[in-house]
This record gives sequence, C-alpha cells and structure tokens, in this order.
Amino acid sequence: MKTRRHIITAIIFSLSLECFAIVAPTLAQTSPPERVPYALRRDSAMEEGCFGPCDCPVLMRGPLLGRFRLTFLHSDGLFDHYAVEDVRWKVKDLSQSFLITGSGTYRIGGEFARLHQLVLDLQVGEDPVQRFDSGLVQPTTDFPSIDARISLYFEQQCRDTVFDLHARPVRSINVDASSIWWSASPSADAHDVVRGSVTALRESGGDLGRAVQVCVADDATAASVLLAEDPPAGEAWFFLLRDVEDGIAGSYDSGSPAETIFPDDAIDGSSAACP
Repeated sequence: MKTRRHIITAIIFSLSLECFAIVAPTLAQTSPPERVPYALRRDSAMEEGCFGPCDCPVLMRGPLLGRFRLTFLHSDGLFDHYAVEDVRWKVKDLSQSFLITGSGTYRIGGEFARLHQLVLDLQVGEDPVQRFDSGLVQPTTDFPSIDARISLYFEQQCRDTVFDLHARPVRSINVDASSIWWSASPSADAHDVVRGSVTALRESGGDLGRAVQVCVADDATAASVLLAEDPPAGEAWFFLLRDVEDGIAGSYDSGSPAETIFPDDAIDGSSAACP
C-alpha cells in the first residue's frame, strides 16, 4: 500500500459540447524571484522523545502533512541560497492534531562535496517559536528534492524534537478534450490521478472527500492519461495528481499558501481515492 505527495488542479467545464481552459493574463513587466511550491511526501514525520545514548523510547511519532515555498535568493560562488516561506504543516498522533508554521533558509552547494542545510524557525502548536537545523550535511537525494532531518539539537542527543522531511516540488497538470498530461519527474516511478466534481465540492463547502468521484489513474507509468468521457452539461471536473516514488505516495497538496485545508486528509477517507 502506498503512502504519498502533490495538489495539481485542472478543471474541465462542459457547456453543451465545448471544453474551456482558463488562462490568467500576465500583467507584471518584471518578475520576482521564482517561488516554487513544495509539498511533503507522505513518509514525512515529527518525532519527539529520546535519541542517541538515552535508553527511553521515542514518546511520539506522528505523520506530517503540508507545504512550503522555496525562493531563490542568490549564489555566493559555493552555495545557492533560498528562502523557505509559508511553512504550514499538520502533525497527527494518536490523541491530537496540531498546526506547525514558520519560515527559514535553505542552502545547497559546497567546494569539495555536495552539502545542504535547512534551518527553520517553527511554531509547533501554541509553543514559542524555536529554531530547527539540519546541520551542513550531504543530501541523500538530488535537488530539487529536499530530504532532511531538522532538530533542536543537531546531534539529537537525549530529549529532542525532530522533523523527518521528504519534500518535492509541486507540478501542474494539463487537460484538453481527450487527455490529461504532465511533465515528467525524474524522481517519480508512477502517478495517481483522481477526478472530482466541482459542483459537489461547492455544495459540500470544500470537502474533497465528498467531491472526489473516481481514481482515473492508479500507478500510471506514462506522463498522460486518456479521458474516456466528458462531464455532463453544466458540470465541471477537477483533477488532482500525486507522484509515487519507490512505492511511497506523495501529496495532492497544491503548495499554495492560500489553501487552508490539507487535501490528503480528506481524499484518503474517500472510497473513490486511489489505493
């Protein structure tokens, strides 16, 4: 069974026999630094308890959902520097669920070996803001994937709080009258796509669990899926994509800071979700 990652949305509007794509015009004459939305893969987690030489067990490990944005700042010749903004995560354990927000920095580069460092100032629930740091270490995956363990105390000795993060850039999908397609991702082995009703989404107050209708593609290895039917007249469909990497599912999250829900929570509870 998969666990997993990205919200990428496309909508087909069916009015009589026509399909329309909505394109927003570009108004700005100059563009700001690119802000890349990221979503956490489904094996991300928060751990709180004892580490290193201490003999007590980890007190809590909870799955972590959510997103952030990565913005390139500058290069100093050795490292590329990024701002990490709009961190919005949710962690769940057996008894509670709480929100984590914050921001920070990320750098990657090095003179003799590839190194990276993630530093985030996070507010966990109602606790004061604290700094979590990965230290300057070798990455286990190629950028733009970000896999890092950040903690209050870098060597994780005795009592500590650790975030085990597996983040991937969010990708968009495209839809026309006959197919859905997306750009290939080197890290992804397969893809899941769900289809939902915009009408049901509106009538349910934004409940994705009730709005999702069918798993259009389960573990698809191609970068496209054919559409076998059109929406009924007056209806609109949305499509959400997530990647599957080494059998681990990513997220349907869009990475947008305006998104107030965590899509994976709702979609996982739907009988129409991809397994």
